[in-house]
Amino acid sequence: MSNDGDALRMLDTSTAIEVISRASLAMEQRLLDLPSKAVCISAMTRTELVYSLAGMGNAPAAATVRQFLGIIKTAAWDAAAADLYAELRHRLDAEGSTVGEKDLEIAAHAASKGAVLVTTDVARFQGICAGLVLESWSV
Repeated sequence: MSNDGDALRMLDTSTAIEVISRASLAMEQRLLDLPSKAVCISAMTRTELVYSLAGMGNAPAAATVRQFLGIIKTAAWDAAAADLYAELRHRLDAEGSTVGEKDLEIAAHAASKGAVLVTTDVARFQGICAGLVLESWSV
């Protein structure tokens, strides 16, 4: 867990969905309390959110997702993220781990950027990467 108020926060997909759906006023307030430059989503989270738009029959919900994507910064997937992902995937495969593909990509991306990964499910990301800092926004 992190207490670093100045660190970049990268929201995982579950957290982004909760923010978009306004499921938690406390979570929404935490986000609003951060400077906009201090929060982002991974390009992988953006991929998942944009993919969900294709199957969304609810026009107002789709508009809300698009509005969120227009506001929040998306961190670009770069060589450092790709290299760390490959190292982690190799190690976890050798260990027989069943970490989901997108979760691993997001974790590698946050760690490669030195960002705090904000999640509602810390247990899902624990042990993936020694340098990964997690922050729970569960309420």
